[in-house]
Amino acid sequence: VKEYEGKSLLGPNSLVLSSTSNRLYFTDSGPLGESTIENAQGSVFMIDLNVSVLKPLALTCLSHPAGLALSLDEQILYVAETYKNRIMRFAQNPEGVYHMSTFYQFNGKLGPTALAVSSQGILYVARYDFAKCSKDGLISVITPEGEHINDLPVNGLPEITGLFFSKTNASELIITENSTNSCVKMTVPQEDI
Repeated sequence: VKEYEGKSLLGPNSLVLSSTSNRLYFTDSGPLGESTIENAQGSVFMIDLNVSVLKPLALTCLSHPAGLALSLDEQILYVAETYKNRIMRFAQNPEGVYHMSTFYQFNGKLGPTALAVSSQGILYVARYDFAKCSKDGLISVITPEGEHINDLPVNGLPEITGLFFSKTNASELIITENSTNSCVKMTVPQEDI
């Protein structure tokens, strides 16, 4: 996929595949700075792989949409909107019809860039900031009801770009980070999983 209705994509950022509906979701934001608060051009798309149909869930209206994750029941798609420093929620009701709303609004740091959902349905949010502005990274922990329950510091790694829970160890969170070009493992506190 390179375009939608004759217009080129900015550059896909992240993707997630539904394990039940065979739908692929992806954010289209281009390089950091391509879609800004003043020039919100980012989009979220869904491809139904059963029939090869591309459908926009949010078209050219988001400020650098980045990471995304599905709820455990796959009825909610969470999207990190980096430049507005918030998490958007796309809820299906009825099946195949998506409703977008702000799920959680942050303050501080540049904004969220990566998301992961734990085996208990808890949302983990990478809070990106430039290495010149912050020494350490931060991962915020949000319940499915939108309650902020914890912040996990990530020492020396401010530019977190990816989060993924291990499939073999539910308390192991894998983190990618830009300023050090590293991939590290973090053990998540049991009460937060």
